[in-house]
Amino acid sequence: MNKKLNFNPQGADISALYMDDGYLFFNINPVEVAVSNDSIDVEMRIYEGAQATLDKITVSGNDKTNDYVILRQMWTHPGQKFSRSDIIRTQSELAQLGYFDQEQITPNVVPDPVNETADIEWQLVERSNDQVQLSGGWGGAFGFVGTLGVTFNNFSVQNITKPKKWRGLPVGDGQSLGVSFQANGRTFQSYSISFQEPWLGGRKPNSLGLSFSKSIQRSINRITDQTLGWAFRQAMPIASRSIPPLHGDQSITPCTPEMDRRYHLGLLLHLRTPYSENLIMKRPPPKNDLNGWNIINGTLTASIT
Repeated sequence: MNKKLNFNPQGADISALYMDDGYLFFNINPVEVAVSNDSIDVEMRIYEGAQATLDKITVSGNDKTNDYVILRQMWTHPGQKFSRSDIIRTQSELAQLGYFDQEQITPNVVPDPVNETADIEWQLVERSNDQVQLSGGWGGAFGFVGTLGVTFNNFSVQNITKPKKWRGLPVGDGQSLGVSFQANGRTFQSYSISFQEPWLGGRKPNSLGLSFSKSIQRSINRITDQTLGWAFRQAMPIASRSIPPLHGDQSITPCTPEMDRRYHLGLLLHLRTPYSENLIMKRPPPKNDLNGWNIINGTLTASIT
C-alpha cells in the first residue's frame, strides 16, 4: 500500500499525482475504520493544502562549473508550480553532464507553508571527468609507436586569456576540447583536434562542433601522402518548452536528444608531394600544384538528420 501512496520510484502513486500539480503540502493518511473477520475497511484521509510556487533556485558545491551551466539544465524555475517529476528530471539531467558525483546530487526542498512557496537548493559535489589516453612503445627502425590523447569535458574558451579565472585549466563553461596524436614511427603520423560548444549563444541548446585532422603517410619510394580533414556540426532543437528567464533577460530552452535536428558539413583533401621529389619517378610538378602539394582528390560531405 505504501508504494501506491508515497514515493513509488516509477511515479505511479497518489503522492506523485498531487506533487506534480504543485501540492507540496499534500498529505494522505490511511486509517483503519473497521475490522470484520478477514476484511479491513481503510479510510484515506487526504489533506491537499495550497499549491506551492517555486521561489528561489540556488546551487552549491560547484567550485569549477559556472552557475549558468547548471541552471540551463534545470526544469525547476522560479514562478513555476512545484513538481516532483521536474525535480527527478533535473536530477537526471545534472547526472548526465558528468561533472558531478551522481550519488551526491541532492535537491534540498525548503517549503514555506505561510507564503505557499518553496525554495530548492541543489547541493552538488564536483568530480573530474577529463579523459587521457596513453599507449606507446619503440618500434626499432620505425621509431616511436603509440597514441596520446586528452579530452577536457568542462572547458572554457572564454577564460583562456584570463589566467586569474583558471582552476588549473580554463574550465567551467561546459565546452569540450580534445587533442590526439598517433604515430607509427616515421611511416605514419596522425593529428586531430576537436571542439564542441553545447549551447551556442547561451539561450538554446544549439550545439556547435568543429574538428580538424591531419595524417601523414610515407611510403618506401619516398612519396608522402597527406590527408587533411575539416568538419562542422550543429544540432538545433526542433521542439522546445517555454520556461521563465533564469537571470536578466536570458531565457533558456531545455532540449532532449530526440528533439534535435543535426547538420553536418565536412571537407576531406588528399594531398601528395610533388612528383619531382619521387626518387623513382622523377617528373616535373603538374599544373595543379598547390604550395608544393598536389591535390589527388577532395570530398565534400553534407547531411541533415
